[in-house]
Amino acid sequence: SCANLGDDDALGGEDEGDDFDSRGAAPSSSSSASPSPNTVGATEEVGGFVKVDVQNTEWMKEVLFGGQPWVLHCADSRSPDPEDSQVPAVVAEAAQEFKSMANFGVVDCWQRMPTGKTLAHRFDFPRPPVTFAVANGDPPAVLDLQGAVKAWQVKRKAGPHLAASVERIDGQERFKQFCANRRACIVVGFKTALSLANALRTLTPLLETNRAVRAVAVDTTVWKVKLDERLATTKPKKDAAADVVSLLCLARRKGGSSRGGAFFRSSGGELESAAAEEFLRRCADARSLVEFTRSPQISTRPAEVPKYRSPTSPASTPAGSASSASSAPSPKKKGGSGASSVGASSAGASNAGSGRVGRKAPTKPSIRKTDSSTSSGNNRGGRRDDVGSRRQLEEEEEPAVVSVDEDEAEARERAAEEEEEEGWEEVEL
Repeated sequence: SCANLGDDDALGGEDEGDDFDSRGAAPSSSSSASPSPNTVGATEEVGGFVKVDVQNTEWMKEVLFGGQPWVLHCADSRSPDPEDSQVPAVVAEAAQEFKSMANFGVVDCWQRMPTGKTLAHRFDFPRPPVTFAVANGDPPAVLDLQGAVKAWQVKRKAGPHLAASVERIDGQERFKQFCANRRACIVVGFKTALSLANALRTLTPLLETNRAVRAVAVDTTVWKVKLDERLATTKPKKDAAADVVSLLCLARRKGGSSRGGAFFRSSGGELESAAAEEFLRRCADARSLVEFTRSPQISTRPAEVPKYRSPTSPASTPAGSASSASSAPSPKKKGGSGASSVGASSAGASNAGSGRVGRKAPTKPSIRKTDSSTSSGNNRGGRRDDVGSRRQLEEEEEPAVVSVDEDEAEARERAAEEEEEEGWEEVEL
């Protein structure tokens, strides 16, 4: 149901709020850059400014969340001065010179609405005088006009808040604020800065004339998008090698609180202006959408963990590199090299003159027996190997190897559990 204007959820300072559905919005043309204020009930003008009545809930919601650019000055109806005389002269001059930039109006920010709250209270406005800009369904932005004496200075202050733009998303909260909670939103999924720049050249002029739709950009190399499986299954296939953006519409259906979505289907993989404009209008009107129940989300892609290979595990090597692989000493050969050096010295001694010494050299493996018995806690007078046997070395290294493998396995299991939640499906935009 339509929420009252003063409710915190309805007038969320950072988004429309889930309770703000299109039933409370006045009819407007998404293709009109600056629609007539008379589209919502009877209005009046005060000194060239449109007077916005805070008691008209539908009118206020259209001004704040309809997406059209507005510059509003807060007037106080309790003041003995007429409302038009409360508007600063520099703002009045800007309203005459820059009519094409925005709609200019006055609103009583300190008059209580039917809910008992005021705009100044809800949006935490400072003490008067207050002039603010609002567009694209974004929260009102108070303009600092101190020292402004020329109309172009007002334009410079208000311009950044009034221009149509594509908001870069850097987290779930920002995605919810600028897209998931809006009446209509276009998600631009990109992988490279070049593909995004090419898409913005086409989309930005179209957004100027389709203000009912908010556009956001999501870097899909950093973020993964999770959609309701009913919507995710409708994603069209595209060439994985093509460096093009993907467009996804998310909108609230008119006349109800249900939401739907649709993917842009291009011919030839390129973003054509005519097809993109029709897609924006379709999204603004919530036409031909696939209904879903789970709100879209984004999450950070997990970092790729390199696979660990134990030094003792045999690695598959090409036939041409067999000689290089065999030349690298393994732990086994290191253990054997010590025995070989002993044998070599014994052999050298036998060549020096004593054949009996040469025959005793093969009895050196008794050191392994003694080491084995020592490692089991039963040293029966044999010589102790201070360096340690190969078995001891492997047993010392094994816990570190197992620890790495277990951490990696647990991380993968957690990621798998998150992605396999019932009703969700990750989509590659």
